[in-house]
Amino acid sequence: MRWSIEVCFKNMKTSGFQLEKINLECPEKARLLIAIVVLAYTLSVMEGLKEYAKVKVKRYSNGSVYKVVSAFRKGIEEITLKYDDFKKFCRYVFTETFMKISTYRSPDAIFV
Repeated sequence: MRWSIEVCFKNMKTSGFQLEKINLECPEKARLLIAIVVLAYTLSVMEGLKEYAKVKVKRYSNGSVYKVVSAFRKGIEEITLKYDDFKKFCRYVFTETFMKISTYRSPDAIFV
């Protein structure tokens, strides 16, 4: 689990969204930007997992097997290919977040 969180932070800070290069002085703007990045990261991973079975694997001489790209990178690629129009992208975000939200909740979730 910890490694997954480290990969998430790496994608947000240096490999994907370049958050470390942005110097926001206003805390409210920084929180808003982080919220947007977390949403974008989540959508990217969700989209990447839909097609992740088709991602090529690399086999090493020691017998280990790894995917060539991460679910995050595959998701970013799929989103940019499918939703080149802002209106299409907004429709996608709406359907993935608001219309399907119940399918992503844990059965053990506590609703307040």
